[in-house]
Amino acid sequence: MLQQLDDLNDARAAIALDQGEFHLLFQPKIELASAKMTGAEAYVRWAHPELGRLLPASFLSALERQERLADLTNMVLRESAQAARRWYNQGRSWHVTVNLSPAELIDPELGDRLTALVDECELPYGLFVFDIPESAFLVRDENLIPVLEDMRHRGFALALEGRGAMTASAEDIPLALFNEIKVSGSAIIKFALTTKSAGGLIAERQKMAAAHSLPLTAVGAEDARTLHALKELGFTYAQGAFISRPAEARVLDTWTVPAAVKAALTGPAPRTRRAAAPQRAEKKPAPKAAPLKKSLQDTTFGPEMVTLDFEAIGDFDLALPGPGNFNPLCLIMAERMRLIRHAPQLHGRRVPGIGKRIVMKVQEPPMKKPRRPSMLARLGF
Repeated sequence: MLQQLDDLNDARAAIALDQGEFHLLFQPKIELASAKMTGAEAYVRWAHPELGRLLPASFLSALERQERLADLTNMVLRESAQAARRWYNQGRSWHVTVNLSPAELIDPELGDRLTALVDECELPYGLFVFDIPESAFLVRDENLIPVLEDMRHRGFALALEGRGAMTASAEDIPLALFNEIKVSGSAIIKFALTTKSAGGLIAERQKMAAAHSLPLTAVGAEDARTLHALKELGFTYAQGAFISRPAEARVLDTWTVPAAVKAALTGPAPRTRRAAAPQRAEKKPAPKAAPLKKSLQDTTFGPEMVTLDFEAIGDFDLALPGPGNFNPLCLIMAERMRLIRHAPQLHGRRVPGIGKRIVMKVQEPPMKKPRRPSMLARLGF
């Protein structure tokens, strides 16, 4: 039954690709020194007719199992090229960044496919930047390095993208092939706000960028303090929700860098606002059936907890739990998340791009009532 459900979901994603239910959003990328937009990164979304706008975590695995990732990449690159041509005609030579999966990077025909699609819009190859995840170098496939060399030889730009701790050894990465190093996710936020020196999760990437004279890009600037700190730490470019959330290509036709962003880059470090002390209120006993809210960071997953749903209320990267039989595939639906089916292959993986901190509602197991002592025990026998 579970396999039939998987097959049904996979087929639905493939049909959606054929019916044009997938579309692109673009997030502006700015140069920190000049506070000017230099490009945009393309993000693919599924406009599901019933569930709303879905993130890649809910459909990439399905398309990979259906062997449709190449078709998705073609669609993404074609729409990205059309957006680049749109801006190029307006006199804006913005770079467009497109993400590639490790599975696609070992295809010897990848360079030919990319070239054919870009040629349709008659644009310089150098306007296209392809994100290469560090995890791609864990596979050690013999085709990987030749494919990357071919892409660089054709004139495409490559960006090495990492999230959190280094997943591959620096010795295994041919940095001479890359034009840029990117650091994505909550690691940037924590690093920028807690230290002013080269340490923490991105220190190795800082050293790599400095050693090869490569610009360092931060993906995840969510507030003014973070953006200001990133500039002081030597980052060259940044993108994130504080600068702009992903938007349609036509929206960026008239987009300008917000004044708050310019102020964060040119003015003094923003101060942290202290939250007002909460007023004490009289505690009321909660009803027995009421679910309790717990932070995902503070929750120990296990069979004793029954998951009801998820509620998004802030900024966080969700780490899928995996102990026991608790192995959900989470599906983002606007402001809410639901568990739709089991997916053991996702154990331990992180779901990027949620953009909101996740709070989980769980139902705690009922408390066992202590056994009442027998009559003889109460009488002291």
